[in-house]
Amino acid sequence: DIDVQYSYYEEKGTSLKLISTEESVKLLPKEYKNMPKEPILDIEGYWAKPYIEKLYDMGIALPKEGGMYKPGENTTRAEFAAYIVKAIGLKETEGNGGYKDVSMNNPYSGYIEAASKAGLIQGYNGYFYPQNHITRQDAAVIMKRALDFLGKDKKAASSIPDFKDKDNISPYALEAVKLMYELDIMKGKPGNIYDPKGFTTRGETAKIIWTFMEKL
Repeated sequence: DIDVQYSYYEEKGTSLKLISTEESVKLLPKEYKNMPKEPILDIEGYWAKPYIEKLYDMGIALPKEGGMYKPGENTTRAEFAAYIVKAIGLKETEGNGGYKDVSMNNPYSGYIEAASKAGLIQGYNGYFYPQNHITRQDAAVIMKRALDFLGKDKKAASSIPDFKDKDNISPYALEAVKLMYELDIMKGKPGNIYDPKGFTTRGETAKIIWTFMEKL
């Protein structure tokens, strides 16, 4: 494992706050796909274990330090970029997407570059906010863009499901949310809510990505 230190800016109203952080990343040898994989230590009995293990065997989901997957942690925007890039068969590319807050030393920079080139992700005023957690509606948008990139002609119904919080879904995400719902990739939550601005855990992301791949 290697500890990578980097900084990024977090938007706070009309100002930007400089955030410095460190993340432990598992380095993989080039012959990784042909090597026997060590078991993930913290998913026994966890509801998303089958999805995590399937993606792990494919090299899509990677554990964090100490062989832990940490399924209950929220997925970051950088992590989701890596998931979707690998899920649709793209390769990480040298670069950082041109974002001011994505260091070339960021372990996800190559995936962010590949996702940006494919039109899967977008930043805001030159920033990507890689360590911010991915919202449910943004995950839906990225997956819809991935389907468009692959030329999959998927159309959503004309109306959004009658979630109690459907008015909280941002206009830019409506079509994506409807499509992911119809494809059974991202459904609602208990209480008939969608929670569009809520976050998705790493366990939930494994299920979402696996279900997405089944629709390809």
